This record gives sequence, C-alpha cells and structure tokens, in this order.
Amino acid sequence: MKKFLIVSLMATIGIFANLQSYSQNPAKEERREVRAVENAQQAQEIGDLVKSESFTFNANQIISTINPNINDIDLPGMYGLWVSPTMFKAFLPIYGASSYTGQPTLYKRLDFYTSHFTYNVKANNSGGWTVTIVATDTWTTNPYTFVINVTPEGTGCTLSISSPFQPGVTFNGIIQPINS
Repeated sequence: MKKFLIVSLMATIGIFANLQSYSQNPAKEERREVRAVENAQQAQEIGDLVKSESFTFNANQIISTINPNINDIDLPGMYGLWVSPTMFKAFLPIYGASSYTGQPTLYKRLDFYTSHFTYNVKANNSGGWTVTIVATDTWTTNPYTFVINVTPEGTGCTLSISSPFQPGVTFNGIIQPINS
C-alpha cells in the first residue's frame, strides 16, 4: 500500500509539472501574441479600406435564399463590387429561370457602374462593419440596395442585394484593396 501511495503521489506530481510547463510554454505564448498583433493590423487595414470607400468585394459563392433545397454555387473570381469615392461598379450573377434539375441558372447578371450612389458605413459590436450602398442602374433605372457585412479579417463577408424588381440574393466573399 505504501508503494502504491508513493507511485500515485509521484504520478500526480509529474502530471502537474507537465501541465504547468505546458501552460507556461513561452514559444506558444509568443506565437499567440504575434497572431493577435497580425489580426489587429489586418482589422485596421480592412477598417481603413471600408472607411475610405475604396475596396473590392470579390464574390466567391452565391447563397440560395429563394429555395432552401437549392445548393449554394461556387463562383469564379471575376464577380464582385468595386467601390471608390466617385464610382461604383457591380458585376454579379443573379438568379434566372430554374433549370430542369431545380437549380437556378445564372444566365442573368447585374452589370452596371454609376457615379450616383450613397455610401454609409457603421461599426458593429463584433469589431466588423456594415456597409450600405444604394445605387441605381443608369441603364434600367432600377434601384438596388447592397448591404455588406464586413468581418474584421475581411474574409467571410456577406453581400445581400435587394431590389423591388427581383428576388434578393446573397453572396459570400472577401474584401480587398482595389488593386489586388
């Protein structure tokens, strides 16, 4: 019994010593601090882009909001929004007629640019921003409201488009500087 108690005590001391050395690993703490600084710098850069009204939203996925049975569709890198203080350009696919499989076709697209738009940015409690752009397609005179929920990292952002003339559509994407 005495040997069992001594072995148990030594094992317990060994476990606590191991846990203490694990929690005080300086290399791990240093990596965590470096990541925190990098994340803060990236959030500052994204915030500067959003506040300066000078960025692109690169859409990488269209999210089905018209039918829950329809899968989301991955998009090539050519779709998005381009925002500058004097110009707004939208080049995005929108849902058209359904195909025989029930999947919507993307033969229609929203493609216009204008200098007549309003831009509003609001900070969120989560550290991100909500950007609201109201623009009118100068060719068709249809108004569109673009709401971009921007994460502090600039990735995992969502864009929702609404218009009285067609169903709303939502995209996943990323925020980047205009020249990247």
